Amino acid sequence: MLTGRWQTEKMKESEMLVVVMSLLCWTQAQGACNTPKVILHGNEMMVPVGGAFTVNCEFTCLTVKHVAQLWRDHPQDKASLLNATAIKPNVTLVLNISSATEGDGGHYFCMTHPPHAISPRIQIRVDNLTRYNSTLTTPSITHSEHTQQPSSTAGLLGQMWCWMLLGKTAILLLIVASLTVKYKRG
Repeated sequence: MLTGRWQTEKMKESEMLVVVMSLLCWTQAQGACNTPKVILHGNEMMVPVGGAFTVNCEFTCLTVKHVAQLWRDHPQDKASLLNATAIKPNVTLVLNISSATEGDGGHYFCMTHPPHAISPRIQIRVDNLTRYNSTLTTPSITHSEHTQQPSSTAGLLGQMWCWMLLGKTAILLLIVASLTVKYKRG
């Protein structure tokens, strides 16, 4: 009777250990990447006709169901300029306009489809600066520095993930210590 009870307890403990190990592995596989994120790199600016500008979108934490998109919202139309199906969790879309026309002006932004992540918009103005009477010998181009600070929620999620992993590790160590004590006692 004693051996049957001991075998049942041993089986329950080993099943519990398997569950804890599975949870620990699942948490490590999931990491801090649970919702898509997008960062738009570029500055709001005025570009002369024929000038150049670059806009790039950095997507992270995508799944295969997401499409990464770079959009231009112009007063006459709204167009998706670049689309990429996510086969990897991190995707970067780069739009490089080497000879801008007035039609390239507008508000640029990035988003995922389905829309889980949307970046702030930046405005690019393309203008024929030579049509203005000016005593300047070079066209003046205004640059408005726009930097996007990393989201505080991303840092918080990373910290939560680390604390959760640390807690699961502590539980695992307690279970292993408990099993060791039980087996040493008999």
